[in-house]
Amino acid sequence: MRDKTSKGNQTFFKKELLWIIAVAGGGWILETISFSAAFLYTANPLSLGPLSLPPLWLLNLWIQFAIGLRTFLSPIFNRMKLTYLLACIAIPLNYYSGAALNTDVAVNDPYIINLAMISILWIGLLWLLDQMKRRYFEDILDAR
Repeated sequence: MRDKTSKGNQTFFKKELLWIIAVAGGGWILETISFSAAFLYTANPLSLGPLSLPPLWLLNLWIQFAIGLRTFLSPIFNRMKLTYLLACIAIPLNYYSGAALNTDVAVNDPYIINLAMISILWIGLLWLLDQMKRRYFEDILDAR
């Protein structure tokens, strides 16, 4: 016979794993859109029909971001207006500086327009993640 604590931990672990898969999947879709729409460019493209897939190492960053939303970023993620404001500022700076430090991925010209489009994609993804958080992951993410 199992005790209730063990069963509760298994449920918690499954929900947390599902959260990580959902965020990483949404991020992978966002990056695929960014590369397919030519907001971003890679020197070694991997194409699947009309889609340009992002480098696989970006999936690792999305997994880390999902864990971050669950842990140290949760105070910000629970205040969506602040989240959107920071996304409009931090996301373009992050992509621009990441592309400057990386030889594999670059932001296409015109930078401002492409970075603005990526920010819009991010705001849409953050809104979707907030809706998922409120409906399905409230217990593990302390949604309000």
